[in-house]
Amino acid sequence: MKNEDPDPLTLSAARGSRLIALDRLDDAEAEADKLASDPKDLRALHDLRVALRRMRSWLRAFKPDLDDSVSGKDRHRLRDLVDATNLGRDADVQIAWLRKASREGDPMLERGAKQLVDLIKTEKRNAGAPFNGDSHQLFEKERSRLAKRLSTVTEPVREPREPPPTLAATIAARLPAHLQALQKTLESIRSADDEREAHAARIAAKRLRYLLEPAKSVRGCKSLLSQLKSLQDNLGDLHDTHVLGHRVSDAILNCAGPDAASLQAVARTLAADRAALFDRVDRDWLRDETSMENLSRGLDRLGRRLARLSRESYRR
Repeated sequence: MKNEDPDPLTLSAARGSRLIALDRLDDAEAEADKLASDPKDLRALHDLRVALRRMRSWLRAFKPDLDDSVSGKDRHRLRDLVDATNLGRDADVQIAWLRKASREGDPMLERGAKQLVDLIKTEKRNAGAPFNGDSHQLFEKERSRLAKRLSTVTEPVREPREPPPTLAATIAARLPAHLQALQKTLESIRSADDEREAHAARIAAKRLRYLLEPAKSVRGCKSLLSQLKSLQDNLGDLHDTHVLGHRVSDAILNCAGPDAASLQAVARTLAADRAALFDRVDRDWLRDETSMENLSRGLDRLGRRLARLSRESYRR
C-alpha cells in the first residue's frame, strides 16, 4: 500500500476492505512473478502460498462487503491455486525433516530416511514445477478479474446522515466470532493424534491473525499477532508431522523385510517429534488457560480501540 493512500481502517468497510484485498493481490502477483521466472525459488513459493492464503482469508472474512465483486468461483479458483502448490511445499518440508532425522546417528533410521527422500524426490520430479506456466496463467486471469472488480465500490444505501461502518468498526465487530471459533477448535484437541481437530485450530488461528493484520498499527495489535503466529506455527509443524506420517505408513504397508524395519524407525522418530510438538501446544494453550485469557482480553481492548478510531474518523 502506498504512503499517500488513506488509512483503510478509517474508510467505510466497503472501501477499506477493497484496498486491503487489492494490496494482498499485489503481494501475490509479485511472488507469482518471482516463481514463474525461477520455479526453484523456495522462498517465493512459500511467500506466494502465504499471500494467496491471506487473500482468501480476507475475502472470506469480508464476504458480505465484497459479494458484489468476488464470487464463490473466484474464491474456489484461489483455493485451487494454493492446492496446486501443496505437493511441492510438502515435499520440501518432508525432505528437510528426513535429512535432519538421518543425522541422529541411527543407521536404521538413516536408511529409512534415505529411502523416503528418494521416493519423495521422484514424485516431485514427476509432478513438475509447483507453479507451472498453466498455473501462472490461471493466476494472472484471476488477478486481472479481481483487480478490476475490487477497484469499483458501491456503497450500500443508508438513511440520510447515517455514516457507513468503517473498516475498523467492522473488524472489531468480527473479532468475537473469530475468537470463539479458535476457542472451540482448541478445546476439541485431546491428543497428538487429533489431526483433524489440530488442523481446524490452525486454520482458525490463521483466520483471526489475517483479520487483525490491517490493524497492526493500533496499540496492542502486534503482540496479539505474535501470539497467534506462534500458535499457528506450532500447529502447522504438528500438521506437517501428520501429513508425513501418512506417507510413512503407506510406505510401510508396501514394504517388507529390512526396508520395513528401517521405515518403522522413521515412524518412531516421527511419533516422538509429534508428541513433543503436541506437548508444546498443550502446555501453552490447552492446559494453561492463561494464554487464551490474555488473547481474549487483548482482543477486547483492541476492539474498543478500533471502535474509538471509527468514532474519531466520523468526527473528522
